[in-house]
Amino acid sequence: MNDEKKRIKAEDIYLCHIFRLMKSLTRRFRRIDYESDKPDDNEKFETNGAFAEPYQDLLIWALLNCRIETAEYFWELCADPLITAVAATLICDRLADRVDNISSDVSKRYKLAKE
Repeated sequence: MNDEKKRIKAEDIYLCHIFRLMKSLTRRFRRIDYESDKPDDNEKFETNGAFAEPYQDLLIWALLNCRIETAEYFWELCADPLITAVAATLICDRLADRVDNISSDVSKRYKLAKE
């Protein structure tokens, strides 16, 4: 069996992939705009041009990319910072547990961000 990790190019990641990850982390994540953006539907996908909470979405992106300082910046711009902080803490907690086996450095960064 090949022990190499499969690398995914950024252009191959769609909102549907983020949706599945967020749903597995939070168990309640539900966003129609995330579910409908699929690779084979990409050309047909039409959007109204804006997300309801763009800073919250950008914060999630920053957390998933381990960009803690960027996540803090977007958190300051969120419409509901308390709920966003609780969600971000949950995300960091779950990510720290999941990446602990892969990279101790990344896990430490998520654990520090959780605090």
